[in-house]
Amino acid sequence: MESVTPIYASDVLLEKLFDINRRTWRQWRLRGQGPRYTKVNGTRLVRYDLRDVEAWLAQYKQRGTKPDEERKAA
Repeated sequence: MESVTPIYASDVLLEKLFDINRRTWRQWRLRGQGPRYTKVNGTRLVRYDLRDVEAWLAQYKQRGTKPDEERKAA
């Protein structure tokens, strides 16, 4: 049987996929700093669309030790 990658993930699964503690994902969510998420109305169930997580992480890509903005100014 072929493995299927889920579209939505819990913070527990994100911890395993990206090696970022689930408490960090929760703190980012509470501060409005993390990727977009879905919360099921009237419950504590929170899920992240993996496409949103990947897009959010992509904004932090770098090509070295200096952020792209610093490299352009140099």
